[in-house]
Amino acid sequence: MRDIVAHRGNAAEFPENTLESIASAISLGCRFVEFDVQISTDRVPVLMHDGRYFRLTGKDRDSVDTSASGLVSYGHPTLESAATLLAAAPSVTAFVEIKAEAIELHGAEDAVRLVAELLDPSQAVVISFDLNACHIARRLGFRIGAVIADRSAQTKMACISLQPEFTFCDVQLIGRCVPWTGTRWVAYEVESPEMAASLRSRGVELLETMSVRKLLC
Repeated sequence: MRDIVAHRGNAAEFPENTLESIASAISLGCRFVEFDVQISTDRVPVLMHDGRYFRLTGKDRDSVDTSASGLVSYGHPTLESAATLLAAAPSVTAFVEIKAEAIELHGAEDAVRLVAELLDPSQAVVISFDLNACHIARRLGFRIGAVIADRSAQTKMACISLQPEFTFCDVQLIGRCVPWTGTRWVAYEVESPEMAASLRSRGVELLETMSVRKLLC
């Protein structure tokens, strides 16, 4: 299927947000991958979802209080290394989510710039729950994706005003049809071919999943 987005790479078979998970998704034929970016205390973007280590390593420590070398030693690759991998697959589009902890630590302007300077705007789409970060990324020449947590009128108006090329939301937020038009909808946490078929029928264009192989079949 050409509408599958590999959520944190092929995370069902490889550790999430790693070069191995991204490379596996690409080798399976995914045209879209998604991964998360935190920024180390010494201002180096790395691939990581959580603001703390505990879920992945059992260590009760903030990731944003760690240097890049420390993050890499725990298995989190730098964004620069991921960008090199992507450059070898120019037909693949990467959705790069800048996490809230990175924005809080470095400020939206610096966080977006640190990430953007390592990415190719023709291949990468910057996404975030922080709509100001999305606005900054657009100003820097990137396509953007707004990640929403609710379907409130305030969220709808903010997104319509921003006009992101993509809007991401959890499958539970879709309802009977996409909440509004004028953007390409991406549903994440898609778990089965049956769920994927239902979402397509409701107007969702892209389906984000960790179970890449299952949904590609």
